[in-house]
Amino acid sequence: MAELTDLQDRAMRICELYDELNLRTRGRVWDRADLMTGFVGDVGDLAKQVMAAEGRRDMPGGREALAHELARLPVVGPGAGPPL
Repeated sequence: MAELTDLQDRAMRICELYDELNLRTRGRVWDRADLMTGFVGDVGDLAKQVMAAEGRRDMPGGREALAHELARLPVVGPGAGPPL
């Protein structure tokens, strides 16, 4: 099993890669508002998939779509990501 510091290092590298991608494609890195909006959007998408998997909402994909949504969640931990 990976050590917490290994996971933190991986998360920081992923953040750096996203910064590089955003700089290249959008000309800027995400700020706190962008991170918050993205997080809220991801949580909303996940909530819809959970509801669909439980039969309380009609959405294509069922449990496979939920598994895909869960796989998109970022690795986070103390010290990961930009300072808030």
